[in-house]
Amino acid sequence: MGEFCNCSIMDTSNSQSCIVPGKTEICSGRGECLCGVCQCYSEPSSQQYEGEFCQYNNFECPRIGGFLCNDRGRCFKGACACDDGWEGDSCQCPSSNQTCLDRNGGLCNNRGKCICGHCQCDTVSQYTDATCEFSYSLHQLGVCEDLRTCVQCQAWGTGDKKGEKCQACEIKIKMVDELKKENDRTESCSFRDETDDCTYEYTVDPNAVVQGNYTVLVKKKKECPPGAFLWLIPLIIFLMLLLGLLFLLCWKYCACCKACLAMLPCCGPGRTVGFKEDHYMLRQSLMSSDYLNTPLVRSGSLKGGDTVRWKINNNVHRPPPAPGTLNPKELVPYGVSLRLARLFTENLSKPQTRECDQLRREVEDTLNEVYKVIPGTHKVKQTAFRLQSNAGKRQDHTIADTVLMAPREAQPEIIKVTEKHVGQEAFQDLKVAPGYYTVTSDRDAHGLVEFQEGVELVDVRVPLFIREEDDDEKQLLVEALEVPTGIAHLGRKLVNITIIKEQGQEFGVDERQVRDWRKIKSELEKMPKSKKAPRGLTTSYGALETDLHKWVVECRQNGYCVTRMGIRLCALPMAKDEQYKTVGIENFIASAGWCTRFMNRFGLAPENEDITKAATESGRKVMSFHQFIIKQRKLYNYDLGSIGNMDETAMTFVLPSNRILGRKNYFP
Repeated sequence: MGEFCNCSIMDTSNSQSCIVPGKTEICSGRGECLCGVCQCYSEPSSQQYEGEFCQYNNFECPRIGGFLCNDRGRCFKGACACDDGWEGDSCQCPSSNQTCLDRNGGLCNNRGKCICGHCQCDTVSQYTDATCEFSYSLHQLGVCEDLRTCVQCQAWGTGDKKGEKCQACEIKIKMVDELKKENDRTESCSFRDETDDCTYEYTVDPNAVVQGNYTVLVKKKKECPPGAFLWLIPLIIFLMLLLGLLFLLCWKYCACCKACLAMLPCCGPGRTVGFKEDHYMLRQSLMSSDYLNTPLVRSGSLKGGDTVRWKINNNVHRPPPAPGTLNPKELVPYGVSLRLARLFTENLSKPQTRECDQLRREVEDTLNEVYKVIPGTHKVKQTAFRLQSNAGKRQDHTIADTVLMAPREAQPEIIKVTEKHVGQEAFQDLKVAPGYYTVTSDRDAHGLVEFQEGVELVDVRVPLFIREEDDDEKQLLVEALEVPTGIAHLGRKLVNITIIKEQGQEFGVDERQVRDWRKIKSELEKMPKSKKAPRGLTTSYGALETDLHKWVVECRQNGYCVTRMGIRLCALPMAKDEQYKTVGIENFIASAGWCTRFMNRFGLAPENEDITKAATESGRKVMSFHQFIIKQRKLYNYDLGSIGNMDETAMTFVLPSNRILGRKNYFP
């Protein structure tokens, strides 16, 4: 090897010449010493080592903006070798001074030096540009604003700096009759004086300002708005007040004038609308409904229609809840009532009829589409139909009541969406009658009722919020809020409702039990004397338990074991599914007691099963698995080494419990 083939590849005696003086590594650890000369490692073209001792590379040179040598050169022996026209450690500076030339062809306007392609001005100012030239537009705007208060106080004695502060202004002003433009760079500044609402003008020599010698030319005469008719403004106001006072005096004391004014459209006889009573006292044990029909009466001219927006608050005798007590994300059942644009029929009061089922589906599908724009809302349910008595000319129309689950914070949006579509007389394709709706939450209710032309009285169906935790005597407040459509004025706005909850009954019967008995009075009277109550196996999770029972039956039909614990473990994730959402489902824990009641409701009971049968079934599954593996090996020609360890013992989860579930008195 070697230039003259005078050394061997095994000869390492002359490697000292490949070591940097003062170092110990051969070829800086980046190459090999061959015949006393470093042969640097050959890497890709983007990363190479070079130099006598391989001490340099082509990828560790300075970078600008992430680019090696500013992408205008190459890295050679650890330093940038710049392309023509560029220089600097990182090739960041242009060799020419073209970027430093001003508009006149001079270098940095003779006010600075060109360094690395940029002008470094001798004097730094906010009004100079990149070539140390004055930017007269920026300069003029800045100087006008800077000198505004000083000019105002020295020339007119007004403004923020009037008085002693004006002495700190280092400018000179000169009052002139007219402002003349001395050169192209001079422009006038104009501002409004807040004291007299007049506009004053002045000019500034920009060059003089930069040098600190302020010369301000101020126009003597201000431009003020015309004030010849300003005295008419207070006179007109006084005459309008006097005319209004005369009208009031004539209306009150002059019968002739009153009759004349009554003929005007604006002064004709009006009408009022208000509640018929201002207080109701109810005994809870005698109540047969959770609602109270509260009459609204309209007096005066009955020509034309009016609508009244109302509200009821529950437990007004209690202090309002502290901020943060109520969770805004909590799901609350909202009762929504609408008057449909169709007449009521007897079939609509029977849920099992086809007409009722079709209308219920139409109402629920439409309302689901309308209310889904509100975040967090669920599908409506429990839809029923009824009539509303004393509803004017539309009391034979169908009232649809439904329940919408939504967050507590969504109540204002629900009311807004409902009132919007009622005003449009349609929820998409579902036609509704105008002027009626009710939205009920767990704490209050909002609604709208309508007086058609010629109607004097309508009922407001207000909820009473009857609950077990109610106080012995609770107060509700019904309030007529406003008349959104019509010309009626509100008369009696408030109705107080007191509900007395009787305690200490003679036989110790709960109030709620008495109300429930009243609702099914006819059924109780028909029952045989030997039967005390219409008890039965009821549940709050009907849909969930129905699907769970189907799962149990399917598992048993397929030969799988089903245990009590398996039922509970299956029910827990089902309870979190949206399709099984119902009141109280969030507290569902699939307890052992619930499992027992579930089994009783569907006729399920634990049965003993021979463990030998389970073992035989497990063996059958193992044999089936072996046959599957052999078939796949023949089909794809697997090597035995490609198949991992197979334990021939069946997995423990396959083995059933010796206590499984089946139908009572039956086992497959």
